[in-house]
Amino acid sequence: MAITKIHPIKSTLNLAISYIVNGEKTDEQILVSTHKCHQETAHTQFLRTQNDAGTNGTVLARHLIKSFLPGETSPEMAHQIGLELCKKILKDKYEYVLSTHIDKGHIHNHIIFNNVNMVTGKCYQSNKKSYHQIRYQSDNLCKENNLSVIDEFYESYKRKYKTNGKSWYENEQSKKGTS
Repeated sequence: MAITKIHPIKSTLNLAISYIVNGEKTDEQILVSTHKCHQETAHTQFLRTQNDAGTNGTVLARHLIKSFLPGETSPEMAHQIGLELCKKILKDKYEYVLSTHIDKGHIHNHIIFNNVNMVTGKCYQSNKKSYHQIRYQSDNLCKENNLSVIDEFYESYKRKYKTNGKSWYENEQSKKGTS
């Protein structure tokens, strides 16, 4: 069953990228892919994109981890699923570094992607809705490749707790009763 987690990187971006592309974990970097950047200079390219866009937020990048059930998939298949997941959720609009680690008892992907969209210059919005989209795409890819997913009741859970979201302004107006 594939498990996904995402968290922000607010400092030491270069160390995080160095960790995920470590040759001992990635079969001598055979299981490393990038989009619109190079693994050695990705951290500076991420920062250049942010400077060009004029964003000055505290989040430099996002780190997405996707773990697979031990023995369920090959490293190559896991890496291919990671590439497909990047295409579906990042849509060629974010620079990213993807690596597949094979050093633990389970195969897992690390995806570090720029927090700033290369096309629009806007920051990635990480919230429940965006996480549900990641989870949905991840589960679909696993099902397409005959891999297990964590919970067959996830679809009903997602419908029950659907998050449309309100803007900050709309939420404040709602609290005041003037929405």
